[in-house]
Amino acid sequence: MNAAYYARNREREKARLVAQTNARRDENRRDIVAYLLVHPCIDCGETDIVVLEFDHREEKRGDVSTYANGGRTWRRVLQEISKCDVRCANCHRRMTARRAAARASRAQSSSRQRRAAVQLDLRSAVDRQRCRVCAQEKPLAEFGLRSIATRTHHHICLECQRAVTKLLYATRRGGPVHAIRKRGTARRDVLAQYVFSYLTDHPCVDCKQSDPLVLEFDHRRTKTANVSDLVRSAASLSEMVAEIEKCEVRCANCHRRRTVMEIGGYRLGA
Repeated sequence: MNAAYYARNREREKARLVAQTNARRDENRRDIVAYLLVHPCIDCGETDIVVLEFDHREEKRGDVSTYANGGRTWRRVLQEISKCDVRCANCHRRMTARRAAARASRAQSSSRQRRAAVQLDLRSAVDRQRCRVCAQEKPLAEFGLRSIATRTHHHICLECQRAVTKLLYATRRGGPVHAIRKRGTARRDVLAQYVFSYLTDHPCVDCKQSDPLVLEFDHRRTKTANVSDLVRSAASLSEMVAEIEKCEVRCANCHRRRTVMEIGGYRLGA
């Protein structure tokens, strides 16, 4: 088939592709349900497919639900499933928290390792170069390296680079950037601590699960924003409290069960 054919039959071909995608989507959903029926949560043994999710063991290329609902072939969906463990929503939350803690620990350990000192060659110690900002001629060692491999240097001396950096910090966004970031970080910490304390004192209204790691805010009234989004954006405490008052606390499993009851159908999780 060529471009001329598609130009003449554009609407018919579009309808054919839509029908093909819908058929594959339905087939994928049936196959995923069949897969989950024989693959309970590997941590707690939960068998309710409503709360079961695909948890990628390593870096993922995409969510299983995205591939399945996007009309990919079952073979491609199954390739992505093979990279996953099946976990219920609660156990998935706990595993995600453990992985995040491990990554933070590795990052902290890595930041403590000092970078290897760059050895100055004879040219850097003897040659001189004129700075494009201050116009002073200085030893090449006072100019930062552009490339360690080729031993090339910047055309602006380190002293001028530091001065420019300080000036940008002092003028950007109408005030010191580091102070603005510090205030935002401090506010997020306050909001996160409030959420953690609230969830600690409010177990799941359905099953009484009390682990804050798996508890979620389930809106019962019209929501303005997700509570987690308000924390990330460093919203005011009063704004976040007002949003929390619209919610009931449920564990991730019960939240999904209630959502299925409300929409009247099964929705595939990642």
